[in-house]
Amino acid sequence: MKFAECIRNVKSLYTVLFLPVLFLISCGANIFSTDQEVNMGQEFSKEIEKQLTLLDNEEWQNYISEVGNKLVSVCDRQDIEYSFKIVDDSATVNAFALPGGFIYLYSGLLKKADNEAEVAGVIAHEIGHVVGKHGMKKLTSIYGYQLVIALALGGDTRQVERMVTDVIVGAGMLKYGRSNEFEADRLGVNYSYAAGYDPSGLVTFFEKLSNLHNTQPSALEKMLSTHPMPEDRINNAKTIIASLPAKDLTSNAEKFLSMKKKLYK
Repeated sequence: MKFAECIRNVKSLYTVLFLPVLFLISCGANIFSTDQEVNMGQEFSKEIEKQLTLLDNEEWQNYISEVGNKLVSVCDRQDIEYSFKIVDDSATVNAFALPGGFIYLYSGLLKKADNEAEVAGVIAHEIGHVVGKHGMKKLTSIYGYQLVIALALGGDTRQVERMVTDVIVGAGMLKYGRSNEFEADRLGVNYSYAAGYDPSGLVTFFEKLSNLHNTQPSALEKMLSTHPMPEDRINNAKTIIASLPAKDLTSNAEKFLSMKKKLYK
């Protein structure tokens, strides 16, 4: 076979195998399997937990897991096992979700909340990001080319995952676009409602963040940078809530306030 013909064959193979993948990447599509997503999330969590200190309070850990699993039981994605952990940082108001269902809340967020429905709303919002696979789609759009080539060539995927983890840990949590945030808001409201929580808890907590931003910008910087909250998002959530049928809902304020007293023993 002549050299020129070999080159043409290589180009044809590239066109058939890789251009469709690159097109999906450019569109922000998720091209990873569930197992790959979970493995990537596990790698991320290992790296992140080297950087952060988790709250050493078993009662609070069990409490947050209970609330989280209650929301998971009504969510649209049951093919993964979710985990919920508390970061011991009372000065930071933040929460984030990693690919594969690994969800973290900062103790500073718990201190700002006034009832369980507010915390449940935030957790439900983060579950919404996992359900929508927003983290994986974002990673694909930013780092997808390297990841896809490594996977296609049968490379060491764990090494690639560690590379991505290092970048994310160094640069901060993923920042989602408006469409992803709107979807997570919608799912968060619906999951809170389906689990029996007053879904306005998500709205009141978002309003609290917006109101406090002018007086305590440093404490809220991370939450607002990763979860921008313009008025249209808050108003959209209110519209969704107004359309839901009336039913008995709870904020579980008494239990939550009792737990807040045990946040730091």
